[in-house]
Amino acid sequence: HEEKVAELQRQLEQANGQAEDLSGQLAGARKDGASLEERRRRLEDELAALHKAFEDAGLGRLLVDPAALAAFVKQAATIEDVLRKLGLEHLLSNPDELKRLLETMTQLQGALERSGFGDVLRDPSSLEGILARYAALRRAFEEQGFSEFFEDPSKLEDFLRTYCGVRGAFSEFGLEALLRDPQAMREYLLRHAEAERELPNLREQAARLQAAEKQLEERELELAERDAEIAQMSEAIQRTKALEEQVAALMKELADARFREEQAQAAVELLASLREVFEEAGVGHLLDDHDELRIFLSRAAGLEEALRNLGLDELLDDPQELERLLKILQET
Repeated sequence: HEEKVAELQRQLEQANGQAEDLSGQLAGARKDGASLEERRRRLEDELAALHKAFEDAGLGRLLVDPAALAAFVKQAATIEDVLRKLGLEHLLSNPDELKRLLETMTQLQGALERSGFGDVLRDPSSLEGILARYAALRRAFEEQGFSEFFEDPSKLEDFLRTYCGVRGAFSEFGLEALLRDPQAMREYLLRHAEAERELPNLREQAARLQAAEKQLEERELELAERDAEIAQMSEAIQRTKALEEQVAALMKELADARFREEQAQAAVELLASLREVFEEAGVGHLLDDHDELRIFLSRAAGLEEALRNLGLDELLDDPQELERLLKILQET
């Protein structure tokens, strides 16, 4: 009996030990579970904050488009690197100033290109020479009393157009040298004025001559009306006109055929050029799969819209061009 009691006592102690171990494990599991729950809540809060940040920036769709997100982040990092290289990293925290700078750069680029000085964007050093010539040209206008032409290009254009017309008229009669010799021009105008004074008599003589010619023409017409050859000639003229009309119709038909042929050739060349562009971009297979092509174009349009919403436009697609234009803006 005592042995059974001792055995039961030993088993009870073992059970108590196992219970204590299980209790410790349960407490550890509860602690780990609480820690995991806390971590899960932090991750959910962090994800919600991240999602809100993207939505506030109008980029919520990037969270469901990994490719667009990757491209956007890569381009943003590239632009940040460009700004840092140029010492403009302060613009990273001042989007309005960056926008103003880019607008100024775009306006400067447009003004230079519209004025025919697009090369300045590739060689800023040439701008100094252009400005020097500008100053010299302005002095020349002012010294000759034509400052209003320099200030108003439209007046200068009218003046030059008139001058070109006058020079053309003088050149037509071999008198262009008079424009370079004021004295010779004066003598020529004096002679011309004298001729003007004699002009009424010449006009009267011309009028009498025209009247005589008219009478002669009327006489010849009367004689021609009586000549039977007029009828034959008229018939020949009609046949000639008919033939000319047929030739004109054939020429038009030939021109239309050539035009249609040129259109067909242009279409073939356009398709070939389009395929070449897609092949060079490594997506030539899209031209053989219209569904894939639509998907590709839809994604491209979506990415472009996202970039436009940021005010970056096409400059995001060419970081090297952006860096080069910003350098030019700094130098100017």
